[in-house]
Amino acid sequence: MPDHNGMEYAISNQYKDIFFHAETMIIFRQNEKSVQFRLKDHNGPRGYGTMPIQNFLYLLKKKNLQELPNNRLLLEKQLLDEENQEQIG
Repeated sequence: MPDHNGMEYAISNQYKDIFFHAETMIIFRQNEKSVQFRLKDHNGPRGYGTMPIQNFLYLLKKKNLQELPNNRLLLEKQLLDEENQEQIG
């Protein structure tokens, strides 16, 4: 199973009521049975929680959570690509 730690997801409008009207969910801990997350919107933190991994994967599958670009991960990938090109060249 892919590691979702540090990933940020946009919450679909139909599920915002369930997640305290938060706009995004950030996964900060994952194990084989559950994920822990923080909720936030444009005003700041909205709360936190835990859900079974099956529920989380279902929300992803049904597109109720949309992955948002993560600047830190994009930067790390870019640095790795640059290092690989330097080693090849």
